[in-house]
Amino acid sequence: MRTETPWGPSQDETQITSGITLYETAGHGGFHLSPERHATVRAIFPGLETWAGGAWYEEDCDVAFPVAAFPETFTARQVFFALRTLRQSYAGRWASIADDAPALAPARLKAQLAEVAS
Repeated sequence: MRTETPWGPSQDETQITSGITLYETAGHGGFHLSPERHATVRAIFPGLETWAGGAWYEEDCDVAFPVAAFPETFTARQVFFALRTLRQSYAGRWASIADDAPALAPARLKAQLAEVAS
């Protein structure tokens, strides 16, 4: 079934976990979050306005926000690059959250993040 996304009709969709779905189109893609997941991201990152709007998080930069908000759902490599994106692309606003995120992560993820960073 094709879903209409901000980037056009989806060609593929993958449920990452409950409330987080990855949509891919011919030219772009990103995540769509359930209202509950989106509210959690908004609580962590107040004032966030995504490129696509609403609960859509485009694949280039915006996906860093849900990955940082739910690090247990993603690989250490994905979390590492999400935090790097937050530090580099949003340095003035959310860099401190990116710096704190590994400390909030489960022990397994902390070890993996340290490994990826070295």
